[in-house]
Amino acid sequence: MLDADPELAARARYGLAWTSSSAGRHDDAADHLATLLERRNLDPTLAASACELLIWTHHERGDPRAAQGAWTLLAQRIDDTARLLDGAFTVSAAWASSESPGEASAFWEGVA
Repeated sequence: MLDADPELAARARYGLAWTSSSAGRHDDAADHLATLLERRNLDPTLAASACELLIWTHHERGDPRAAQGAWTLLAQRIDDTARLLDGAFTVSAAWASSESPGEASAFWEGVA
């Protein structure tokens, strides 16, 4: 059924990622989101939401470098300062709680 409707399949994959992340299965969520973001012709709104969830998922996984990479993907896809700043705060929090908290400052310098 999902193969017949690529849009529905994309939304279902996002739902799987959301559910996985909410259940603490962050590696599964990251895999679902990576697969989703590889799709061609992905709805821009869904792509931006997937990037935001990927930032959060990597934050929860304790992987600030990956969270920063997901933020970069988001910045390439949207021109929405508020959403970009929300994502940036999540990346900064990931760096702050990592073994390299000083990277948070470097990240913000790049954002500015």
